[in-house]
Amino acid sequence: MHYIKIGLYVVVGICISGLSFAYAQMSLQGMSLPQHSIVDSGTEIHVSAWVPYWRKEGGTQEAQEAMLYIDTFSPFMYEVAKDGTISPKADLKEGTWASLLYTARLSNKKITPTIIWLKGEEIHAVLQDPKKRKKHIEQLVSIVRTGTKYSDGGFDGIDIDYEGKKWETRAAFSAFIRELKTELRKYNKMLVCTIETRNANTTYETQLAKEKAGDYVNEYAVLGKECDIIRVMSYDQRNADVILNKQNEKELYMPVSDIAWVKKVYGTLVRHINPKKIEMGIPTYGHAYKITPKAGGGWNYERMRSLTYAQAMERKNMYKSTTPVRGVSGELIFTYTIETGEFKGTYLAVVSDAYSIRQKIELAERLGLRGVALFALYGTNDPQLKHNL
Repeated sequence: MHYIKIGLYVVVGICISGLSFAYAQMSLQGMSLPQHSIVDSGTEIHVSAWVPYWRKEGGTQEAQEAMLYIDTFSPFMYEVAKDGTISPKADLKEGTWASLLYTARLSNKKITPTIIWLKGEEIHAVLQDPKKRKKHIEQLVSIVRTGTKYSDGGFDGIDIDYEGKKWETRAAFSAFIRELKTELRKYNKMLVCTIETRNANTTYETQLAKEKAGDYVNEYAVLGKECDIIRVMSYDQRNADVILNKQNEKELYMPVSDIAWVKKVYGTLVRHINPKKIEMGIPTYGHAYKITPKAGGGWNYERMRSLTYAQAMERKNMYKSTTPVRGVSGELIFTYTIETGEFKGTYLAVVSDAYSIRQKIELAERLGLRGVALFALYGTNDPQLKHNL
């Protein structure tokens, strides 16, 4: 899922009896952290990046610093109201946003702002009504064509990120995508579709229950035909894959995006959609979990908050912590212990760093994908990221 407002969550600590720092440390298994470039020079893989409005200063600065290596920027900027009207969360015509768009245009970069909508009931109410759907499409096209004073001829396209859709919205969403593409085609504008993963190894009672859970609301046949680019949110995996969970139940395993899981996701996807249309969504952030041991081995996890790379390193330095190692997911992991006070307990930090991002970019290359999409540029990511890119 998108929309991770890092830094706005409150950590609630619970005392963990019987869990020693040494016990948690012994459970960490990994390897040394290599420092080598993510992508070989001369690669043709396309790199996109979301820039969130809630990290405006840091995100736009990181985007400026990575300008040479990012091909498309998607300001994570617009939200949709209950009636389908669209409004910006910040002013793209002023300040650091204007500076970013101006530099991107001078550098011949693409700009495809993201429209985020997370409420399934509202999405259904608007898209299933032909008149409301038409009005919504008209506003989307207007945003793309108008752009800002720093984007002559408007934006290059629009990124549709409508999450939490219901099963009964399936046909209406497909109709919406077809009709939106028809309108955008008139002005030579791109349609970018950001979609959820299909979790092949999630447990459901029946196949119909699985499909109605939302994994199959996005019709691959329609999206593969109408969308110019399909970005897949292959992150926030956590406990979605019951097979990988079982295989790693004795480890500290609550990944943001296990490389093994990512291989499954795209191994299936490329059989349905032209890989040259697909951008692999790659996280740049992580999560913190309160951990307690299970009887007989393994761990209980309670998610506390999202973490940027910098926030994770702050916790490592602030509290008694283990040495960060490479977890079985390919991500950076360590535990830290708060020994006194309200938040007393032991926590697991799992974070995407430059090396784990490199792994996924290399996988995208091997699969022949169009490229990757980084979620997101916060200004507090692993400092090696921009150098490796």
